[in-house]
Amino acid sequence: MSKVQITAFTGEYYFLSNYCACPITIDGLTYRSAEAAFQAAKCNVPIDRAAFCTVPPNVAKAIGRKIKLRDGWEKERDGIMADVIHAKFSQNPGFAQALIDTGDAELIEGNTWNDNYWGVCGCARCRSEGTKGLNKLGQILMAERKALMATHAAAVTEEA
Repeated sequence: MSKVQITAFTGEYYFLSNYCACPITIDGLTYRSAEAAFQAAKCNVPIDRAAFCTVPPNVAKAIGRKIKLRDGWEKERDGIMADVIHAKFSQNPGFAQALIDTGDAELIEGNTWNDNYWGVCGCARCRSEGTKGLNKLGQILMAERKALMATHAAAVTEEA
C-alpha cells in the first residue's frame, strides 16, 4: 500500500467528495452531486428519485435520512455507491483525470461527524474509543481509480 495518504476530501481534493458539484445522470435522471444521486437511490418508488435532482447535497442528505429505505438497502448500498462513483467519474472526464492523478495515494474519507462506515472519523471521541473507520468510500474511489488507470493504459497502448 502507498505511503502517501489523502485524508481529507477538501481543497484540491474536494472533487473526491460526494458533495462536490458535478452532473451525474443515472436511469435518465441528472443530479447535481454524487450525494444527491446516492440519496435518491434509497427511494422505494423510482419516481420519487426525481425530487433529488434539483437539491444541493446537504439537502439531499437531510431528505435521505427521513425517507423510508427501499427493500434491501443495507445489502445493496455499497454496490449503489460504487455505481454512483463510477457514473461521476465516467461522465466527468476532468474529475476522472484528477482521480488518476492521485496516483497510488491511499484515499481516506476523513471526517469529524462520526462516519466510520464510509470514512474514518477523527473526532476526539472516536479517537479515544479507538474506533477504526471502514473507509468504504475511500475503498470505492481507489477501485474506480484502478479501473480508470487500466482503461487509460489500454487506450494509450491501442494508440501506439
